[in-house]
Amino acid sequence: FRRRPGAVEFLCGRIDRGEALDQQLAIEHVMRMPERSLPAAKSLLELVAVPDDCGQLAAIAIGNVAPWWPAEPRAAARRALAQRHASCRRGPFELAALSRSYTRAGLAVTRDLDAIEVMLTSDDPFEIEFALPLLAGFAQRGRPLLPTLRRLAAQTKWTAGPLVRGKPRDLPCDYDCTSLVREPLFATVCCIDPSDPAALTFYLELLPKAAVGVQLEYVRRLASMGTEAAPALPALTSLTHAAPPVLAREAVTALGMIGVREPDAIGRLRELADEPDRQLAMRARASLRQLGTERR
Repeated sequence: FRRRPGAVEFLCGRIDRGEALDQQLAIEHVMRMPERSLPAAKSLLELVAVPDDCGQLAAIAIGNVAPWWPAEPRAAARRALAQRHASCRRGPFELAALSRSYTRAGLAVTRDLDAIEVMLTSDDPFEIEFALPLLAGFAQRGRPLLPTLRRLAAQTKWTAGPLVRGKPRDLPCDYDCTSLVREPLFATVCCIDPSDPAALTFYLELLPKAAVGVQLEYVRRLASMGTEAAPALPALTSLTHAAPPVLAREAVTALGMIGVREPDAIGRLRELADEPDRQLAMRARASLRQLGTERR
C-alpha cells in the first residue's frame, strides 16, 4: 500500500478526519515512509496540538520523519513540539519522546560524512542516536568506519555502566541516555569490514557488553574471519557456558568455522555433543567434524 501513488495523501485524510484508531494507524504508516512524508507535515503538526494519545503519537512520528523535510517545515515542527512540551503534564516517557522528536526535527538527513561525524561529537544522546544509522550507510560504500566508532566507544559513558541519566540540550527530560546510544552504537559496529585487522579486537571488546541480538551478529562476523579469529576462541567458548541457548548454539558453530584446534574449545564441544539440547548437540558434533576431532 505505501508504495502506491497517492498513499500519503490518503493517509492525510485519515489523520485529519478519521476516528482515533484510524488516525493512529495512519500515523504509523506515515512513520514507515519518511522519504515521502512531507505532504503529511500539516496534518501531523495540527494533531500535535491536541492533548491526547493521538497527539502524542503524532509528536513521536515527527521525530521519525521530520529530518527528511525542508528547513521551514522542520522549524514549524520544533515550534509545535516546544508548545506541546510546555503544556505537557505527562510522565517521563512522554517527555523524553517529545525531547527526542524536538532534537531530530532540528537535524537533516545528510550524506556528508564530515557533518555526521560532527553530530557524533554532540553531548545530546538523541543527536548521536540519529547520526549512527547515517554513518552505517557509508559502510555500503566502502568507507572505513572503525576510527569513528572507536572514538565514540571510547566515551565510557556510552559503553559501560552505570547508566548515565542525562538531560538533552534542548527540551529537558530525564532519560536513560546510556542505552539510547549504546545499542545503536553496538549495532552499527556490525557494519565494520571483518577484514580490517583491528575489527577483531573491537568485536571482542564490545561482545560482553552488547545485547543478545547484536552479540549474535558479532559471533557470526567472528566465524566469517576463519583462522584469523583464533584469539576469539576463549570468548566464544565461554559463551557456550552461560549464554542464552540461541547465542550458545551460534558460538558452537563459530568454534568449528574458525577451524583452529584449541584444546579448551574441543573439550567443551565434546561435552556439548552429549547435551540434551538436540540442536546444541548437533552443532557441537558438526563443529567437531569440521575440526577433524569427532569421536570414532
